[in-house]
Amino acid sequence: MPRRALGRRFGQDAVFAWTPGAWRVLACATGAVSVSGWAASARGRARSRPAG
Repeated sequence: MPRRALGRRFGQDAVFAWTPGAWRVLACATGAVSVSGWAASARGRARSRPAG
């Protein structure tokens, strides 16, 4: 079942779709799509400490 059809079945306005280069918001009732890029960042991650 296509993503939008599944979203409509459960009463959702939109569904998300991720790829390695971008994420998309797909409107369930129309053909509208919003696309945004993304980037990985180590900022804010906890640093691992050596055991011992």
